[in-house]
Amino acid sequence: MDATRGLRHLIHIGEDFRRTSAKRLGIASSDFVALGHVYWEGPALPRELGALLDMGSGTVTAVLDRLEKRGYITRTAHPTDRRSLLIVITRKGREAMDVVYGEFDVALRQALEGVGGEEDAAALGNMLERLSDAAAEAIAANLAPRSEGPGQAAQERR
Repeated sequence: MDATRGLRHLIHIGEDFRRTSAKRLGIASSDFVALGHVYWEGPALPRELGALLDMGSGTVTAVLDRLEKRGYITRTAHPTDRRSLLIVITRKGREAMDVVYGEFDVALRQALEGVGGEEDAAALGNMLERLSDAAAEAIAANLAPRSEGPGQAAQERR
């Protein structure tokens, strides 16, 4: 299995983790992504979550309503902008995500034990960080809007 195929497979496993975790928490996959963002990054504006999820304000409101109904987030007044709300993870939300990510980390550690020692795991961690940064840049560059349609540039070069 070449590296790109292996990485795609790993990403697919991560997507399965997200879907399964969302089901366990009784929420939709997109809700899990929003909750994960607030869990990792801290309080967020609804429009920030909308941009992250590529959703309009009405759809984001529905996501937030579902998360709030489950007790995973609260909407609080923004400290410096009276017109804005901040989305904040609750204690219940943090505890739920701690469990979900804790179990995932255990599974990953067990998988790493099967393929190498601590030094190998540390080296892999460093490589994955560099790869993630480089891939994010390359993907962003390749997904940037273009003025030409798919395949048009290749046809023009012929």
